[in-house]
Amino acid sequence: MEQGEPEFTVNPELKKPNMSPQQISFIQNLFNNPQAGIDWVNNTFNSLKDQSGTIPRATFGSKIKEITMGLGAPEPKPEDLEAAIQRADPNGDGKITYDEFKNFCVLSGDGLLTLLGL
Repeated sequence: MEQGEPEFTVNPELKKPNMSPQQISFIQNLFNNPQAGIDWVNNTFNSLKDQSGTIPRATFGSKIKEITMGLGAPEPKPEDLEAAIQRADPNGDGKITYDEFKNFCVLSGDGLLTLLGL
């Protein structure tokens, strides 16, 4: 963030009910430091990928559940988790590539942020 730029803060009136401090901090960090968001996507993908360089579909669901709950979101319903997996693997090949993961985390309106309740 450039010096002198205002920091993003979550307006308490705009917070969804039951937002955890972790969720608020996650959002603020993404807005205040876009590089942190890129780093988070890169680090998370690298920690989840297998030897093929992709995230197996079977691994993705359980790990995304852990990530979202670790950020203070409630446990996703099975149907929401399945829908998220389908969004993360749009070609249905059972392998989530870096670009698919990035799109799920950052670009998709119904991806990770939706699972976080944001």
